[in-house]
Amino acid sequence: METDKTKSNSLGDSVKVAWITGGGSGIGRALALEYASDGWAVVVSGRREDVLLKTQQLAATFNGQVMVQVCDVTIESQVLEVVQKISVDYGRLDLVIANAGYAQNGWFTELNLKDWQRQFDVNFFGLISTVQHSIPLLTETHGQVVLISSVMAYIRFPKSSAYCASKAAVTALGETLQLELGKYNVQCTVIHPGFIESEIGQINTDGRYDASLSDQRPQRFMWKAKDAAKVMKRGIARKRSHITITWHGKAGEWASRHFPRVVLWLQRTFG
Repeated sequence: METDKTKSNSLGDSVKVAWITGGGSGIGRALALEYASDGWAVVVSGRREDVLLKTQQLAATFNGQVMVQVCDVTIESQVLEVVQKISVDYGRLDLVIANAGYAQNGWFTELNLKDWQRQFDVNFFGLISTVQHSIPLLTETHGQVVLISSVMAYIRFPKSSAYCASKAAVTALGETLQLELGKYNVQCTVIHPGFIESEIGQINTDGRYDASLSDQRPQRFMWKAKDAAKVMKRGIARKRSHITITWHGKAGEWASRHFPRVVLWLQRTFG
């Protein structure tokens, strides 16, 4: 995509612009509100317009600027439309946070190929599309890419093979982009959240929100999304290569990376 490098930011040259996919709930909404409260122009995208508008309404309570764009990251034409809208309306893009995703749960023997394809279409290929089409604008601002992975890129649990594999792929991609995007003067940060309050437990196997589902994650370990967003934003501002959120996430990631056989034994022994 070609951009007009002489075009000025319609909000003023000092205003930075962030695009957050999956910005209607959980981490995405919390990050959107954090950046909007700092004076950024924030674009939130996702499939559900109602929750995106809620993010916009919450930002409006403190005069935060949030633009809503309905977008399914698995449909490349919709991703391109968002990038074009950002280019036309703002003339710049400083930060992309690829956050859209969901968890496909089920025993490996019960998941079919379509289940796996759907998981990777959203969590991995949708993320790739988001980043690839943003690079021309990010190159102009020497911007930053943030990939939301998960501690489950390193920690495995039964019935999570598809989700773990997709997040491991995200982490591997991010670590490769940290080597490749330097020639464009674009930074890349990979974030590994632990248990953060979100709607991920209420997304069904088709990747659609289902209010009747309950979150099976351990609530006693759950962090509030707004607290996690503050930590993430600080790390992003420092252009850290990796950020892991929650103490249990850090402990689990460290143990799994350095003592994988011990962790496997503990899981098999104590379930």
